[in-house]
Amino acid sequence: RDDESGDYGLEPGAHLLDAYAKLADEYGVTIPGGSCSTVGAGGHISGGGYGLLSRLYGLTVDYLYAVEIVHVTRDGKAEIVTATRDDADTDLQDLLWGHTGGGGGNFGIVTKFWMRDLPQRPDQGHLLYQAFDWSAMDQAKFRTLLQNYGNFMAENSGVDSPYKGLFPLLGLSQKAAGQIGLTAQYVGDEPQRLEEFT
Repeated sequence: RDDESGDYGLEPGAHLLDAYAKLADEYGVTIPGGSCSTVGAGGHISGGGYGLLSRLYGLTVDYLYAVEIVHVTRDGKAEIVTATRDDADTDLQDLLWGHTGGGGGNFGIVTKFWMRDLPQRPDQGHLLYQAFDWSAMDQAKFRTLLQNYGNFMAENSGVDSPYKGLFPLLGLSQKAAGQIGLTAQYVGDEPQRLEEFT
């Protein structure tokens, strides 16, 4: 953490789990990151940063203030620059934009991401896993499962929804996998929302 600005520096090679743990344990904040703990911060952030806290807190790049990057200048020389949200230089704005999901992160070599105004880490989280056997699934049951899931999400998608702390993942695997998996995480002070969802 930078003492002057209060910004949080994340190196692109850091695993998300390590970033979550350090941010939460040392500073009481988090990023709304992904569900795979071994993904590197660089790929996650450059791709936009969607994860289990996104319904509650938005995308990780919503908190990206700056990117420190080695890029090649117009005259072919390597240069380290820091592109921020506040830059007046449109080339630097483009470099920052290219690392917020807009360009796949191929505008240079990121050496550090700077995050600002991160949300407080949740005090607690609640998890649910439910499996549906493919062998017990016919077309009508499958349609009902998808419609119920889709309708629930559509009806409870607003920022004022009591379910905004809920993030479900419906894993529609192939029949050979044996099961369809439903994983859901809820953060907030109404854990009964998980039961209501199921």
